[in-house]
Amino acid sequence: MYGGTETIRAHGPALRTAAGDLRARAAAVSARAESCCWTSSAALVLRSQVESLADELARRAHALDAAADTLEAHARAADVAIELIATARSAAFGDARAAVTR
Repeated sequence: MYGGTETIRAHGPALRTAAGDLRARAAAVSARAESCCWTSSAALVLRSQVESLADELARRAHALDAAADTLEAHARAADVAIELIATARSAAFGDARAAVTR
């Protein structure tokens, strides 16, 4: 017997939620850095580093979305394979049963 794809499918939404959380954190961090009233060369460096961090968070969020897409595609492919196996099994055993009853 083959396992169901429900477990695989359950991970997709969780990954998308995590991606959304990362995007929200990136936006919040970026907004806080930009709204800071501090002005100096150190402030410019800080803002630059925060923007780099926010960009990295956005890239990680994109990677989580891609992982969710991959899991969903895998689940669909597994469903197709399971159906094909069931069809082949039915055809094979149906032919075998017909041969035995002759």
